[in-house]
Parts: sequence; C-alpha cells; structure tokens
Amino acid sequence: MKSGKKQSRGSSKSNTAVLFNRYVWLVDTIYRAGRISFEEINEQWERSSLNDTGEELPLKTFHNHKNAIQQMFDINIES
Repeated sequence: MKSGKKQSRGSSKSNTAVLFNRYVWLVDTIYRAGRISFEEINEQWERSSLNDTGEELPLKTFHNHKNAIQQMFDINIES
C-alpha cells in the first residue's frame, strides 16, 4: 500500500511540474511577443516541446492557466 502512495505522490509532483512549466511557457510566449492573440498562442503551443501530443490548447485551459498565473505570480494576462 505504501508503494501506491509513493506513486500517487510522485505523479502529483510530476503533474505540478508539468503545469508549472506550462505557466512559465505561457508567460514567456506572451512576454516575447508583446501582443499576441489566442490563435497565435495556440499555434506556438502546437509546436512546443512541452506539448507531447501536438494537440491544440483548449480556450478553457488557457483561461485556467491565465487565472493560475495571476494567483501564483501576480501577472495579469489580458484577454
């Protein structure tokens, strides 16, 4: 049973790291562009090395990331 908890805890840390990296990627992408549309962000996301599946960035996910970035880093992304 303990090994199950370790796996769960490990995957939780892994998921946190993945999300953190996505937040940093999003902030960096917007910062480098200055002004950028969601469509342009999505195009860059599809080519990003962080995007293992090559899938689009859902708009809802973008807004969730934007809100998390606001809370974690006190950076307001206008949309």
